[in-house]
Amino acid sequence: MGTAKRERQKANKAMREQELARKQTRSRTIRIGLMVAAAIVAVFVLVVIAGRFIDDEDTSDSFAPTAPITVVADTSATA
Repeated sequence: MGTAKRERQKANKAMREQELARKQTRSRTIRIGLMVAAAIVAVFVLVVIAGRFIDDEDTSDSFAPTAPITVVADTSATA
């Protein structure tokens, strides 16, 4: 069995290693989360861009023909 000082050193080293492992796990989780979020945003942007191109083919800037409007003057009113 080692001395009390050596035991403290071992305990401190184990705590540092645990903290390092915890930080690495956290940074990996954050990195994966950011990549997933970026992928979702990229898909959304692609859908919007593709939708604009597809939508342009369906719509046209020309006016649809409408029935002529006939205005009838009211002649029954007497002045």
